[in-house]
Amino acid sequence: MFRNLAIAAIAILATASFASAQGQCNANTPCPNNLCCSKYGYCGVGTEFCGTGCQNGPCEGSQGQCSSTKACADPNHCCSQYGYCGVGAEFCGTGCQNGPCEGTGTNCSKTKACANEDHCCSQWGYCGLGSEFCGAGCQNGPCEGNTTTTTTATTTSTTASPTTTTSTTATSEPTPTNPPRDDRTCDANTACFPGDCCSKFNFCGSTAEHCGEGCQHGPCQ
Repeated sequence: MFRNLAIAAIAILATASFASAQGQCNANTPCPNNLCCSKYGYCGVGTEFCGTGCQNGPCEGSQGQCSSTKACADPNHCCSQYGYCGVGAEFCGTGCQNGPCEGTGTNCSKTKACANEDHCCSQWGYCGLGSEFCGAGCQNGPCEGNTTTTTTATTTSTTASPTTTTSTTATSEPTPTNPPRDDRTCDANTACFPGDCCSKFNFCGSTAEHCGEGCQHGPCQ
């Protein structure tokens, strides 16, 4: 009888050890079967796994969670140092992991202007000049389509009243509406990364072959 109990105890311990080894996880190693990874690195369900400290899986309250590799659903939101999405200094300031974080140089948004006030904030959140920044989707700065009116007064010796000339200037250029592709291909509706031209052969680059004859958009020559 004691021998049978000993064998059963050894079997239970071996099974528990195997389950622990198989269940180990971390922030970068998810659990199988959509389980939660607890703060202690084990897979399971329930508050002790999916609650405070949960590292991976369907963690409780994970609706707004984000990380340095997981952006917020709204591209204008920042991921705070604590892994939550929002706007303002507590999200976009110190410790910001992703999104239009403060102090990241070229990044901008509808609520964050470019450091150079003459630059536009593109629909992709970058500062610069030209139609790819100031055209369709421009979020901030001197965007194209903002009508500028100039008034000039001219006085001659033959009249007592000044002559006023009013001119209205509006710039309108076709601007791609789709984001840049990693393979650097483009077309009339697909943008290149800032500073690149889309050649007549639908490739992005900054050489004369890209920005010269047939250039579709970007800083064409």
